[in-house]
Amino acid sequence: MLMGAAGLTFEVVESGIDEVRRDREAAVEFATRMACEKALNVSARIRDALVLAADTIVECDGQILGKPRDAHGPDVHERIVAISESRFDGTPGATVLGVNA
Repeated sequence: MLMGAAGLTFEVVESGIDEVRRDREAAVEFATRMACEKALNVSARIRDALVLAADTIVECDGQILGKPRDAHGPDVHERIVAISESRFDGTPGATVLGVNA
């Protein structure tokens, strides 16, 4: 992880938010909104922290791929095959909130 390699001390905190795409929401908007919602959720629980939140949305042949149901399930294999045989894009989103944001 880049932060660890840079000598920074950090803690990973799950936001627990539902990652649901809005109707006709573009990949860049979805990634940015998810990162922002994650950061706001965590910063509300951990008040005196610098929060960095990120998300990546994968789009394959014009379709946004959601999260797999199970990290080791059959849909993960299907996604890997689909991505390896098609053109795909990864759209990142990131948000940084300062202390007391």
